[in-house]
Amino acid sequence: MGIEGDVSNLADLDKLFSTVKDKKGQLDILFANAGIIRYVPLVEISQDDFYN
Repeated sequence: MGIEGDVSNLADLDKLFSTVKDKKGQLDILFANAGIIRYVPLVEISQDDFYN
């Protein structure tokens, strides 16, 4: 089950925990992901693009 939200937004976190409690009863794993997107043509991607 995935729930979209911003982990820096307390209202989104409240929504996350409320939704999980209503649908599943408890939270087993929380994966808070953050990243930056850089659009580059596939043939131009370098190892530095992957790590930076």
